[in-house]
Amino acid sequence: MKATDLALETLSQVRREGIDSLTLASAKTYIQGQFPPRLETEDQISGAFADVAFHGLTREEFEGYPSKVAATRSEDVARVIQRVYPPLGDLTFVFVGNAAKIRAAVKKYGPLKEVKITEPLLSRLRSGARDGRHRGGERG
Repeated sequence: MKATDLALETLSQVRREGIDSLTLASAKTYIQGQFPPRLETEDQISGAFADVAFHGLTREEFEGYPSKVAATRSEDVARVIQRVYPPLGDLTFVFVGNAAKIRAAVKKYGPLKEVKITEPLLSRLRSGARDGRHRGGERG
């Protein structure tokens, strides 16, 4: 549960404080550094243009991406964080394990609903995972 606690603490802090200027600068450098190397082969370039077309973007929006990343401000990031990352109260957790062993540790995350792995939906998913029938939306 330490990982869950750390993730929740980080989410709460990011929603409350945003990210500092050093973290923003590092993220911008990383994103800008990943952009050209991703586009080295013909397949990568055509795939990128297919993504542009799929999302209804223009060539100018695609080519201007690095400069838009460079122009990103802390206020922009704070606005996106509030829109994209949910408040802690809106989260739902799924823990899988021996209920008797984890019940006490996970109850601090909210109301519990225990479901046996033999329940119809879960057993179908388990058998589908074993024989590969769960791929591509097929649920067996």
